[in-house]
Amino acid sequence: MGNGPQMFRINPENKEAQELTEVNFADLGLRERSDIQEWIAEHPSILGDDLLIIGKEFSGFEGARERPDLLAVDTDGKLVVIELKRDDSGEDVHWQAIKYASYFSRTGVEQIVNILARYKDIPDSEAESTLLEHINDDDINALNFDQRIILASHRFAPEVASAVLWLNEKSLENLITCVQLMPYRDEEANLLYLQASTIIPGPGIDIVGVRSSPRGRGGRNSRRDDEISHFMRKVGDIIKNELQNEIRPDKIGKFAGLTSYEGREFRYYWFSYSRNPWGLRPRRNYYEVNLFPPSEAENWEAHVFFNHRVLKDGEVNFAFQDVLNAISYPDKCPDEWKVINNHRILRIIESDTLNDDFAREIADELRQLIETVTPVVDELASESEGEA
Repeated sequence: MGNGPQMFRINPENKEAQELTEVNFADLGLRERSDIQEWIAEHPSILGDDLLIIGKEFSGFEGARERPDLLAVDTDGKLVVIELKRDDSGEDVHWQAIKYASYFSRTGVEQIVNILARYKDIPDSEAESTLLEHINDDDINALNFDQRIILASHRFAPEVASAVLWLNEKSLENLITCVQLMPYRDEEANLLYLQASTIIPGPGIDIVGVRSSPRGRGGRNSRRDDEISHFMRKVGDIIKNELQNEIRPDKIGKFAGLTSYEGREFRYYWFSYSRNPWGLRPRRNYYEVNLFPPSEAENWEAHVFFNHRVLKDGEVNFAFQDVLNAISYPDKCPDEWKVINNHRILRIIESDTLNDDFAREIADELRQLIETVTPVVDELASESEGEA
């Protein structure tokens, strides 16, 4: 099986290791629906996530006769579309799942409660209680503020891996997770084993790409385990550990994405909340750290900022100036904080290296910004809702 995952059985008596044989589900006579789907429905932790399965082979779409394999809710309240393939993902499983996720994007809370009630054959009131016990929120309306996808298969086609990696990099959070399900046979003991591993996001796998050109400028993909991603996660860990629960962001980037502005490339990292008027899709209010690598003799440059957006539909109907007035800018804002483009509060920090001191300095500025601005934005949003 090359350099891929391996599994061994250890004899506790003589402590000898015996390699187990990776096999195909098809060779074992195991099926996608009657076997793999049932295992995951009964034990969703196989997918490496805390999921509540709420539907199987859902057939309630209006205008479409398609059926997603499994439907779940994660602890954030997101609806999770789960698509299963047996030994080969095929080239288009991601598009299939994306369609399903789009169908569910307009599903209301009452419909989700009813889906679970029908699946479990329980009253709607019990289904609602079950959902509330599962999600990290006391409000049932936190359900389905967003959707995500899990693909599970023994092997993934490079076409699927390439598309998923690209979509995840374009998203502010990982839209699609790929879980590899690998069956093993222990011939001596006549037992079968299942190894489940999350490979996206995760270590590199085979993808489709364009052949390198002698004049090419190099890849733009941001590796999730590179130095910058680790550095940004260190900043995020400081924020999570030091902020009070009521203002601690619950939506924090999992890797440092790559983009460019006016010809200058930088890596970005997001901080936000599930509650309104925050959120990441569509863009509303959020915090961000942009990290610009050194150019020639320049230092690393970190832009730490709060960004305010007013949606066209009026969902956020207070202005950025209201935020500034509420924090008595510049009285309560340090001189180093700048207001730019009439919707950002910005602080720029420089360092000659990505060390712990630089991470601490960024985190301290971000913490001060969050502690100052978040309570104000929440209060303004509450007042706006009361006037609506």
